[in-house]
Amino acid sequence: MTLTVTEHPSKFANLEYVYPVFARRSGGLSLGINLNLNKACNWRCIYCQVPGLKRGAPERVDLIKLESELKYMLNIIINTDYLQQNLPQGFGRFDDIALAGDGEPTLSKDFFAVVNIIAKLKQQFNITNSVKTILISNGSEVNHVEVQNGLQALAQQNGLVWFKIDGTNVAETSQINQVQVSGENIKHRLELTAKLCPTVIQTCMFKINNRDPSEEQVQNYINLLKETKDNFQSVLLYTIARVPQLPEGKNLTPVSLKFLQNIAQELHKFDIVVKCFV
Repeated sequence: MTLTVTEHPSKFANLEYVYPVFARRSGGLSLGINLNLNKACNWRCIYCQVPGLKRGAPERVDLIKLESELKYMLNIIINTDYLQQNLPQGFGRFDDIALAGDGEPTLSKDFFAVVNIIAKLKQQFNITNSVKTILISNGSEVNHVEVQNGLQALAQQNGLVWFKIDGTNVAETSQINQVQVSGENIKHRLELTAKLCPTVIQTCMFKINNRDPSEEQVQNYINLLKETKDNFQSVLLYTIARVPQLPEGKNLTPVSLKFLQNIAQELHKFDIVVKCFV
């Protein structure tokens, strides 16, 4: 079955924790790891694709099972023609192992242990440098020592943090992420994350009731990235490609590629590297 960018199920075959996706932002195969099997997260982003999302923390991970599943998938991907059979023509590349799934990964008490399992298996399959390890995170837990240890371990295995910034102040994060996070808090979390592991900014933009983000929102965003540009490598700007699963997402639609490109053009003035995806 050919993987597509419009379907990202976090279940594959009989596996619980590990699932393959064709990721438009990586342009190849991303092997996802879901630490939030109970669909629990501390944020409730209105564009979320997880059906049945709930507030809370994930349950403990069965580390033996997770390691077995990851080893199974790595063997298939690396030692068979899986990529050629399941990715669109021209995209047959194994890009990354991504801690993503159905909630914030760093909420898991087993986050550090899982990062170490990934490192061990990447070494076994000789892909430490060729395949990235990506953490997709809202940055909310970076003050915790165990999370910091995990980020440092991530950095040692060709790791990246994709740090979510959808809003730049309390009003915007309240509307988009349904949490109250100030601009200063975002800057603090970003700076701390970047000190521990190379970091990329990830931002989802969309229309609400058929209206693009306001000029004020866009300018706030540009200003925040201008002020923090020493803390990240680049920016991934994207819009929704799948139907949001929360009731709050029923009035959301994609922005245009041109809208994203206009923001990218402004950021380029400050020597910020930006990639746009629709």
